[in-house]
Amino acid sequence: MTMLRLSFPAIVLLCAVPFLLSGQTNPEPYDLSQGDYIFTTWNSNQPAGTYPPNMRFHRGPSQDPGLTAEPNADYTGAYNATSGTRMNGLGDQGFSFFNTGTAGNLGAAVISINTIGIENIVVSWTGGTIQSGPRLYRIRLQYRIGTSDVWKDVPGPVEYVASNNGHSHNFTPTLLPSDVNNQPVVQLRWKYFQASDSPDGGRPHLRVGNIVIRAMGFGDASISEPLYKGGISHDVDFIISNTEEEIILTNIDIVFPEWVSELSTDNIILSQSSGNVEIDNITIKINNVEVTPTDNLIVTYNGLDFPDISGDFEFTVKTGINSDKTLAIANSPVFHVWGTPISISNASQNDSQGVSIYFGKWITIRGIITVAYQFKTGTGTTGPSYLQDETGGFAVFAPSTVSEQVEIGDEVTLLGKVTQFHGLNQLDESSIIVEYHGGGNIVQPIELTLYDIANDGAGGVEQYEGLLVRVNGVTVNTSFWNVEGPGTNYDLTDHTGTYQEIIRINNAVDFAGQPAPSGVFDVIGVVSQFKPIPPHIGGYQFLPRFSDDIIYFSDAPPIISLPPYESSATDTSITFSWTTGGD
Repeated sequence: MTMLRLSFPAIVLLCAVPFLLSGQTNPEPYDLSQGDYIFTTWNSNQPAGTYPPNMRFHRGPSQDPGLTAEPNADYTGAYNATSGTRMNGLGDQGFSFFNTGTAGNLGAAVISINTIGIENIVVSWTGGTIQSGPRLYRIRLQYRIGTSDVWKDVPGPVEYVASNNGHSHNFTPTLLPSDVNNQPVVQLRWKYFQASDSPDGGRPHLRVGNIVIRAMGFGDASISEPLYKGGISHDVDFIISNTEEEIILTNIDIVFPEWVSELSTDNIILSQSSGNVEIDNITIKINNVEVTPTDNLIVTYNGLDFPDISGDFEFTVKTGINSDKTLAIANSPVFHVWGTPISISNASQNDSQGVSIYFGKWITIRGIITVAYQFKTGTGTTGPSYLQDETGGFAVFAPSTVSEQVEIGDEVTLLGKVTQFHGLNQLDESSIIVEYHGGGNIVQPIELTLYDIANDGAGGVEQYEGLLVRVNGVTVNTSFWNVEGPGTNYDLTDHTGTYQEIIRINNAVDFAGQPAPSGVFDVIGVVSQFKPIPPHIGGYQFLPRFSDDIIYFSDAPPIISLPPYESSATDTSITFSWTTGGD
């Protein structure tokens, strides 16, 4: 399939695009029969009054326009402005809308396409929040036929809702209504608007990027198993289904991932006797089949060699009707491969800014669960789990697929994508258990001082994050473990000093709201991190899991309440100090 990729480096000048000081213009339609429309980049130094090909930016007469307020003019401002109402070029992040209290009348981005001879059209895009604000702003995807019809919502509706700073959402391919098929002009617009029930205050700065408009093949596809172990060969069944009522699929292509080095027709079996099978590099091409409505074709590939890697991959399936031309279907099957587990110390590696070197990548790790479902988030859902091996510890935020499936002491192998939450390395919610190795394992916490925890992370090396630890001989600056919201932090003191907010009491632990020790005690917890602003070094805290992690001394004062520690040393002597119960 051919495609038009729209990307604009800093040196490009789109001088051929006219602009008006007033009035609204419509972009020229892009001929979708020539391939995909792909918008990826708009730079801040693009000249004012220019626009990406086949696109216009519009503004209107209303301050803080609602969904029904119609723009009536082109946006002709600069794309690098830093104040006032503006649209900004964001490079590979796309473009943004930002209304302010001064002429806050944005707006919309409009794309025109020509769909003559094209059906089954889908749109995917990304919405994001650059800067949040108390007002409720959204970006909604709409369409119309021609240049004067009434705008309609793409069914859903499909819209991005302003969120926290840096938040983004990828909208997977959405099928447009059938009335957009075979039209000389179809317009799509991303409408930036204020919701009707919005409070007062600042406006969110929202962005749009990665717009892809394409025609899709008919039908659906799946594979027999969604999970495969790497390093060995597997037999894979592809099930190609005809979900249409009036067509027959006659041509099917299955494009394998790039790590497949060689395919052979000898390994392929079709569920129906008709059909010609050819191999084109890493693509199986099947012609002259007849997959009738509500029917399916099973394509079996025997002995596919999977590399020893971890990740999610896609078999791209394309279908055609009485033609050599095939188009990718909307939902090609995605599968997971889990490889040999890496050590958790390896998985925990960061750069000098405290960002994981595996950020956004899939990894496989194996360890023993030290926190299962003991913590909750601010919304009441299950919080992160933790596991560790002999080299380190790691967090996992996957409530339904991991946390609610395990108990403390279970040994598991996990496959997941690495992300970070305010500096804390974790596997994200797509994580899954690929192997269960038994339960009842006991993890002994390592003994640290508060100084050890607070001063972790030098050069981005976090030795203790994710580990179960024990700190002995501490006092706390509260008489009750009162908890507000998702959790509350308190100060602790040991012989190395006092450390502010180093212990966090989660709202779900069984001792929340109960009296805290009045004297010296020991405490066990898992080391976490909360450092939202880069560099993500520091902000370490540890979280007890339940009341048994708060270890009280007996009612009688101990002979030694704080253990001995080195207080001074010379070339010929060393002095140890300690605190007794009567001090």
